Amino acid sequence: MSVFKQIGGGNHVAEPFEVNANHSFTWLSGSAAAGTNGQSSPTSSLSGSGFSINLANEPPINYPTGTTQFLGGISDGGFHSYPLFNSVKKYFYVGEASASSNNAYGFYPSGSMFVWNVGSNFTGEGIKPDTFKIELAGSSINIQDDGTGKLKLNKTGSVVGNISYNHGIATVQRNITASATSFISADGISIRNNVVVTSTFQSIVNIYEHTVTCKIQPSEYNVTFNPTAYTTVNSLDGLGVGNYNNYIDSGSVLPYVTTLGLYNDSNEMLAVAKLSKPITRMKHSDQTFVIKFDE
Repeated sequence: MSVFKQIGGGNHVAEPFEVNANHSFTWLSGSAAAGTNGQSSPTSSLSGSGFSINLANEPPINYPTGTTQFLGGISDGGFHSYPLFNSVKKYFYVGEASASSNNAYGFYPSGSMFVWNVGSNFTGEGIKPDTFKIELAGSSINIQDDGTGKLKLNKTGSVVGNISYNHGIATVQRNITASATSFISADGISIRNNVVVTSTFQSIVNIYEHTVTCKIQPSEYNVTFNPTAYTTVNSLDGLGVGNYNNYIDSGSVLPYVTTLGLYNDSNEMLAVAKLSKPITRMKHSDQTFVIKFDE
């Protein structure tokens, strides 16, 4: 049988802690919207999943023209190439005019670039620094972030792009003059038709650990509410009178705690704590139970 008590304020503490999840995306470039030297801005098997690799082209001088057919084509993630290039450049590279040595990013969009878009369903609180990596099948060189937002060849080489950990956006310079055997170089990345691109990273997720302290005083819950402990005797007025059975009166049997339930102010159960074994109710001192659970 259940008995209830308000635990009051100050008995509940919620502490966040960080956990990381590994993610890996294998993206096969297609033949749609093929560009210079056969490079493409394709649709892929990952379209609509919340992850996409998009070709963004720098618009011509007379852009915009006012018609949708001059927006530079549609990328894998459903973005128009010209607006995507301008949006990324203006949002992430404000105040920078070039990729000179005093550029805090070490990179500046020029001509065209590939934009990795990772949805919040994969990034959680963000991408963990020093975990983002891009590999192309057939290339011995990879691209990795250095923990400061720069994407470098093999993590320590030339800067070819940037990553915004909180937004799940990565930019990599597109190399339109690369040879068939040089997919990744200091000039950027070359993605041709039917090339497998593998992107891996760890996401950050904050989990909250709740600690609830339940204290029982000596005067509380020191008798059993189990109905088998009572014998009902009919009185003269016809009402049943409950008396403890003899083995209860002897004091040889004490109440035990087996389960604790946590409720909100609307008496809705939020959590249940099952004890590994019944705990004897103490008679002469406070008894404290500490309940911990993750959200």
